[in-house]
Amino acid sequence: MSDETAIEPLVAGVHALEAEGRSDEEIAQWLWERSRNFAASGKALALARNLDRSTAWDELRATAAWQRVETRFRIVTASGQSLGEYRSVNGRTFVLGDPLDFMHGPCQVLAVEIDEDPRITARLHVG
Repeated sequence: MSDETAIEPLVAGVHALEAEGRSDEEIAQWLWERSRNFAASGKALALARNLDRSTAWDELRATAAWQRVETRFRIVTASGQSLGEYRSVNGRTFVLGDPLDFMHGPCQVLAVEIDEDPRITARLHVG
């Protein structure tokens, strides 16, 4: 979905849905169903509404359509020190050995556990 010509139908679709008076939630769901890609959906929404991409992504992220596919991971060191949270708006998952580019630098997933917070997909121990 990185090709500019692939974005044009999404932009046209957003314009058509807005002309019909559809809600932001309906537009977000429509974009998700057609692209399955947060970046492409945000780009299309930004172009359709003349927004910067960051604002468009914030608007999408606020919808239930994208919150349903978002995965959240608590990142901890092997010793249990919390490094923060990683969110994937495209529903990415991780397995043992996967590389992870995190704000503290690149690391590797050493273990995957269930987190006590039900909103967190998993706790990733990294090293």
